[in-house]
Amino acid sequence: MLAAEYGASTTVVREALTRLVGQKFVTLAPNHGFFVPRLCANDLRDITLMRCHLESLALKMSIERGDVTWESELIALPRPAVENRASSPRRT
Repeated sequence: MLAAEYGASTTVVREALTRLVGQKFVTLAPNHGFFVPRLCANDLRDITLMRCHLESLALKMSIERGDVTWESELIALPRPAVENRASSPRRT
C-alpha cells in the first residue's frame, strides 16, 4: 500500500521501514506487518519541546539571512483562515 501510494518499489519501502525499526520509530510484528508504537505523555512533551527549539532556530536563521525580497515574499503569503475570520465582522 505504501509503495503504490508513493510510487516506490516494495523493496525500497521495506528497506526504509527496516531502518525505522532500527531507530525505534516503527515496530515489526511478524506475520502482521509494521506498526507505529504509541507515544506516552513524556515522549509527546519531549517531541513538542524539541520542535519548538528547532522552529525557533529556523525562524531566527531565516530572519538573519533574509533580504528585502525574502521579507516581501513572506509578507505576501496568505494568512491562515482563522486569522482572517478573527479580523472580519461577525454576522448575526
